[in-house]
Amino acid sequence: MKNLKYSIILISIFVIGCAKPNTDAYDASQIASEVEAVFQAYVDHINTAGLASVDTFFIDDERFYWVEDGVIQYPNKTSLIHGLKEFIPQVTSIGMEIISTKTHVISDGHASFFVRFKEEIVLNSGYSFTLDGAITILFEKQGSTWKFLNGHSSVIKPRTN
Repeated sequence: MKNLKYSIILISIFVIGCAKPNTDAYDASQIASEVEAVFQAYVDHINTAGLASVDTFFIDDERFYWVEDGVIQYPNKTSLIHGLKEFIPQVTSIGMEIISTKTHVISDGHASFFVRFKEEIVLNSGYSFTLDGAITILFEKQGSTWKFLNGHSSVIKPRTN
């Protein structure tokens, strides 16, 4: 009898552990639309206002970080803001183009977002350069909007054989 009791408990734990999350509790397509709209607003902001106050898209949370090309470039939001403040005075214009996106809703409060982009940056010196790459972002719902919890950006580099 004792073994039967343990077997039932183990089977119950296994079944519960394998169960899919209840997606009936939220509308995944609505969340995906909201996340995509926030990223589009981010791009529109960059293309019209530049990098000034772009940090409003990032969550106010100690878990925030940003990775660039495999390195944690900004371990927290404060370091990101500092980096932006140093870079902004050097920039004349920025033009970001979205090539493609993919959104995966994880829960009613989290979504994973991927974007392929091209970005033309012109500096006050007249020098300009293009970033051609990808960004992945983990979005988290904060109040009534979605914020970047963390992200990773990388540029396309030719592979050498």
